[in-house]
Amino acid sequence: MEQKVSSIEVADLLIRRRDYMTVAEVTRLVETEYPHLVVNTGIISNILRSFVRSPFAQCRVHPDAYPRQYRLEAMNGYIFKVRGRKDLNYDSLCVESATKMVLQKKELEQLSVCALARELMDMCRRGRIENAPLM
Repeated sequence: MEQKVSSIEVADLLIRRRDYMTVAEVTRLVETEYPHLVVNTGIISNILRSFVRSPFAQCRVHPDAYPRQYRLEAMNGYIFKVRGRKDLNYDSLCVESATKMVLQKKELEQLSVCALARELMDMCRRGRIENAPLM
């Protein structure tokens, strides 16, 4: 079974390109970069529309252009799911991908940093109280 192009590959190409592009131009670009994947305008159009609707993607649509032109500038918090694509090197892409385990690991790291900061503040406060002069 042939594999379809994924949104992480399209996002990577668009962010690296940083230019307004039509669906046909994006399709041609993806076909040249990933000739072994199934690419058509319907898939690309759906991916681009999901970027436009997403609050985590900074995707602009050119207001005066027809056909519509899209420009993907950044992804903030948009997490691409790894779906068993062994042929794709996720580390070489400029956008992040994650599984449920990776997300949980990141969350635990953030919680541990918050816990350490809270402990440090508590120690500072206790130190001030213990070293404060009596009135």
